[in-house]
This record gives sequence, structure tokens and C-alpha cells, in this order.
Amino acid sequence: MLEEPDFNVYPCRGEYLVLDKNYSNLINSMIYPVPPKELGVLGVHITPTIDGNILLGPSAEFINDAEDKRTTKEMMKTLFNEAKKILPALPKNVVINAYSGIRCKLAPPEEGGWADYRIEESEQTPGLINLLGIESPGLTGAPAIAKEVTKMLSKYVELKTKNNYKTRKIKKKRFSEMNLKEQSDLIKRDKRWGRIVCRCEHVTEAEVIKALFNPIGAQTLSSVKYRCRAGMGRCQGGFCTQHIIRIMEEQFNIEVYKMKLKSSNSNLFYGKTREKEND
Repeated sequence: MLEEPDFNVYPCRGEYLVLDKNYSNLINSMIYPVPPKELGVLGVHITPTIDGNILLGPSAEFINDAEDKRTTKEMMKTLFNEAKKILPALPKNVVINAYSGIRCKLAPPEEGGWADYRIEESEQTPGLINLLGIESPGLTGAPAIAKEVTKMLSKYVELKTKNNYKTRKIKKKRFSEMNLKEQSDLIKRDKRWGRIVCRCEHVTEAEVIKALFNPIGAQTLSSVKYRCRAGMGRCQGGFCTQHIIRIMEEQFNIEVYKMKLKSSNSNLFYGKTREKEND
């Protein structure tokens, strides 16, 4: 929007598979293969998550559309077969979900896909800091990148240390992580803590309500999923969706037809299955 870029971005889609957390005991650390030579990626690896699920992936597929985050049956099969070479004990029917993301590569596949990050101030527009090609391990490098950008910005802005900044966030226990006494005390104060809404993840009605009362006012099915994990289990919302809808309707007076999955255009319901044709 500000200047003609002197670089190209080559979108590279990476798909992941999510395994049922009942199989979390298959590994106890990250497993990486020897990186393949033909692409600038690390290859399919097996990663345990803090919530107990295991991830298989990612794939590496150069595409033309940077917004194309589809997951494909062919790639799901490839990822599973590649992971099984590393982990032969991997059973069938353990995948509960799949998702994808786009790498912003600065080098095309014919050049191998590898390129250094570009963290620099624009020569054409002083004060514009470009962060280009921040792909894996960009998340790991984020703190160091932030420090580097801070140095660049300090030429234009007087930066002062904020002494009352809270550097640590105290994580509150989920209901499923509490001992019996803690759970019992909560239920005595509010019976909604005793109603399990999501059986897979053991999420209570009280936790769903707290998730919907979030500071930014997000009241969608996905806002509940991301904040308390209701719907992230084996059945992927098959059991809890109806109960979350009921809570949204009763506790927040949201009309059923106005309920969303995630975005403003992702309506959950179109009509009633037995309504009259002209109703």
C-alpha cells in the first residue's frame, strides 16, 4: 500500500493432522526426520501438544492462492503414511481433525524454497519496518525479532520501560484439572460447574458461559472452542454443539438464526427441518 515491493512471496501450504488425545502415550517428545533435499522444509514430523493431542505434519505444497487453506484427502493420506514410517505403532482411525496454514516463502521451489528472514527498514519509506519471509521457526524467533524491531523504532520514538507491566499471566485451572475438593466447592457455589457440556474434554456449562463472556465480546461457536476447548475432542462437537447453542440462546438471548460458527458470514442454521414450506 505504500511502495512497490522489491520481493515476491511464494505461498506454500502446510497441512497438519490432529490425533485423538487418547493416543498421547505414543510419544513423549518431538520427532523430526532428516530434512528432504528437494524442498525448503523440515519434512513431516510428529509433535506432542500441551493438551495431549499429537500433530502430524506439516506438508509443503507451493500454491498460487495465498488464501487457499484447504485440507485435502490426498495430503491427509500422505501425511499419515509418512508419519507411520517414523512411528510404525501409529494405529488407524486416530485422526480427529485437520487444518492448514500458509508459509510466506521468499524463494520459489526451483530455488529450493530456502531464504533468510528480511527484517529491515524500508529505503523508500523511512519508518516502515518490513518483516518478510517469517516462516518456521518464526514463532520461536519472535522474541528476538521483537527486540531487533524495537531497536529500529527507537530512532523515531522515545521508548521508556513500563515498570508496572505484568510479565507473567497466572493460568487458571480447568475444571478437569482440579481435585475433587476444588470441584465440589465450585459446584456448591454454582450448579453449572456440575453440568458437563463437552464430554470429550470434560468442559462444564460454567466454563462455556465464561468463554462467551470474553473481553472482546466474541460469541460464536469457535470463540467457545478456542477459549475452553469445548468441541475439540474426539467427536469434534457432535455432542456439545447442541448444548452450547442452548446456552447461547438462554444465557445471552441470541436468536438461533443469528448464531455464527466463526465469521460474520458463517451462519450455523438455515431453517427448521420440519417447518412448513411457506412459513
